[in-house]
Amino acid sequence: MKKLGIMFVMAGALAFGLSSCGDDTVTDATPRPSFDWKGGAEYVSQNSTVQAGDQIKFGINATGVENLEKVRVTLSYNGGTETIVPLTADGDSIITSLKTKNFSMDIPYSVGSIKGTEKVTVIVYMSNGTTASKSILLTVNAASVAVQSRTNAEVGAQSNATYGSFWSFNTFQALLTADANSNPGTIDMIYYYGATNKATLAAPDDAQVAQVHASVANWGTRNATQFRKTTLTSADFDNITMSDAIDTEVAAGSTLKMANDLQVGDVVLFLTAGNKTYGLLRINSITPASSSGVLSFDAKFVSN
Repeated sequence: MKKLGIMFVMAGALAFGLSSCGDDTVTDATPRPSFDWKGGAEYVSQNSTVQAGDQIKFGINATGVENLEKVRVTLSYNGGTETIVPLTADGDSIITSLKTKNFSMDIPYSVGSIKGTEKVTVIVYMSNGTTASKSILLTVNAASVAVQSRTNAEVGAQSNATYGSFWSFNTFQALLTADANSNPGTIDMIYYYGATNKATLAAPDDAQVAQVHASVANWGTRNATQFRKTTLTSADFDNITMSDAIDTEVAAGSTLKMANDLQVGDVVLFLTAGNKTYGLLRINSITPASSSGVLSFDAKFVSN
C-alpha cells in the first residue's frame, strides 16, 4: 500500500528545546498541555473540503507546564473506527520525549481515495499523563474513475512454503515471511486458514493474525486494513468498471479487520489504511482448503 503520507518535517518545522518563559507556577491541580493549529495559506487549520488524493499540510504549536512527551495522529473515515496514523518513516505512532515544554510541528497529509469524510485528530501528551486533542473534518470529493483490474492473484496460507501469505496492494504481490518481516509497512493483507475461521483474509493489526503468524506481533507497523464480505455476485463484480459502484458498496455497511469463512465466488470489500487503495476481491479458488493451500482472487480497485 501507499503509506499514509504523514511524517515529521525535520528541517525548519520542529523547534524543540524552547524553554518556557515567565512563571511556571501551576494553579490547576491537573495541568494539561495545549496547542493551536498553524494558520496561513499553506496549512489546513479548520474543517475543509478537499479532493481525493490531495497533498495537504497541518501544523501545530504546542505548549505545556511540564515536558511534552509524545504526539499521536488518528484517522476516522465516515465516522467509523479510529486508526492510528504512523508518524515516522519506520512506522512508529508515538514520538518519544525530547524533554521540551514547547514545540512546533508540520504534518504533511495525503487525502484518501474515497468520497466521504476523513476526521484527522492530533493528540499531544504531557509527562503528567494528561492530553490535549483537536480534530479537523475533511469532506473528500472524488470524481468517478475507471477501476484498475487484476486477475488470478495468488496468496498462500500459513503453512505454504512456496506462496507468501503476506499481500501488498502497492506492488500487488505476495511476500514470504522473511520479506514481510523486513518490510511490514508494505503489508496490507494476510491470508490464513484456521480451524474456526477457515479461509480468512485479515488486516495485519487484527489480534488473531499473530496467533497464526507469530512474527507479526513484533512488527513496528501493522496496517489497519478493513474488510467486509458483500452480497455482490460474481456477475456484479464482472460488470463493475467505474469507482462509483465501489463507493456505493463502501457506504453500504460497516467493516471489520477480517473477512473469514470465505467461499469460492464471494466478493470482499477492502480498504487499506488511510483509504489509499480500496476495492473488491472475488475469490476464485481455495486449493486445498487447508493451512497449506493457496487462495486465488481477482481484484477491481482504485488507488492514489
